[in-house]
Amino acid sequence: MIELETLVLPATVVLTSLGGYALARRGFRLPARQLRVAVGWMLECIGLTVGFLIVNVAVGAALVHVFRLLTPRFVAIYAATDTVLIPLSLVQALILCGWRAARTPNAGG
Repeated sequence: MIELETLVLPATVVLTSLGGYALARRGFRLPARQLRVAVGWMLECIGLTVGFLIVNVAVGAALVHVFRLLTPRFVAIYAATDTVLIPLSLVQALILCGWRAARTPNAGG
């Protein structure tokens, strides 16, 4: 038997996604066919987020090793793998995606 608690998050996301779709179609008058473009942009941003996360962890690990070599203090590798890097990597990716989108002729920029 399925526990009701396991349905709360998926049901929440489905309902708010449907609400967002309705808002986009009726409130913002966005064409449904452009949803595919938006999904593609989202997938691009997710890929860039993963790329930034990998590079951030690698650079952080390299800095930890440099600090270990140059200072008498021990710096834990955990400093380079903090979970705060995930949202920071997302911000980096969103800025890059937005910057790229702004250069297109119909973006108004």
